[in-house]
Amino acid sequence: MKVDSGQFDWQICGHDRAVNFLQSTIKTGRISQAYVFAGPANLGKYTVAERFIATLLCQAKTDVKPCGQCFHCQQLAHGVHPDVYRLTRLVDEKTGKLRKKIIIDQVRDLKNRLSQASMLNDYKVGIIDKADELNTSAANALLKLLEEPTPRTVIILIADDASRLPATILSRCQQINFFPVATRLIEAFLTDRGVTEVRRVARLAYGRPGIAWSLVANQEQLDDHNTNISNFFLFAKADLSQRFRLVDKLINFSGNEVFNSQLIGKIINDWQLVLRDLLLVASGNEYLVADIEQLDNLKQQSKNFDFFKINKLVKLINQAGIYFDYNISSRLILENIIINL
Repeated sequence: MKVDSGQFDWQICGHDRAVNFLQSTIKTGRISQAYVFAGPANLGKYTVAERFIATLLCQAKTDVKPCGQCFHCQQLAHGVHPDVYRLTRLVDEKTGKLRKKIIIDQVRDLKNRLSQASMLNDYKVGIIDKADELNTSAANALLKLLEEPTPRTVIILIADDASRLPATILSRCQQINFFPVATRLIEAFLTDRGVTEVRRVARLAYGRPGIAWSLVANQEQLDDHNTNISNFFLFAKADLSQRFRLVDKLINFSGNEVFNSQLIGKIINDWQLVLRDLLLVASGNEYLVADIEQLDNLKQQSKNFDFFKINKLVKLINQAGIYFDYNISSRLILENIIINL
């Protein structure tokens, strides 16, 4: 069914090819039963999915959609639309950690909800975030759901790595790939919205509009970034006992594990960025440095880091990212890094 939409008000940073394709399917009524939105985290995949869904469901008699004002748009904005079902990994109540995988019971519940009649006589939509984290049983259950589609149902799988999805699922979905956005486009997007310091924010985002907008919306994140960079250099020159004392000041390991994992993940991400910039400075490519505010400090600190040391630390921190995927204790992950710095 075609959706009456003269113009689209999606306000997406970049991703013109994906956006144009989805908008053309709305205009022509050739909407697929299932999509895979694939690409690294924080590119804007979920935001595009939300705009796509909002346009499908918007009931306003206006030329521009989504209108943001009708009942459907308001329900979506508050996350309570009765025909839109969102699914992602759950927190394990016993351990306080995110489950490694999306489990079969979650997919069965989604299937049950989508099989029921629409509450508002419109599309029924299922969004599976982190769909590449489906366990085997959940993936099989999803495959059955895709093989037996119900009318006016759209399923969107959001995946950081589509190759981790079974080929049988991919073959039944329209795959749309998302790529990093040019820094100049992020700068222009932020400038149009009255943001200051766009150059630094855009460069720190490394092509990920979601990161840029998060930094704009929360000044504390920029402050935390600066603190993480300072702490990196403190750790690098401290002895082992001093490092452990620094860790105890930074992290309350008796606290919530989900919070600690997110905090340490942010620290490690910032350390990856500073290592990249150190490598650029050491190789004479200062003009490519992302954190331009730290350039003088990076030049000074680079004297203590040769290529061998930087390469060693990059591998160490990359390994930490793999450990997070396997849900290893955040404390063990951080301690492994500081012992080997």
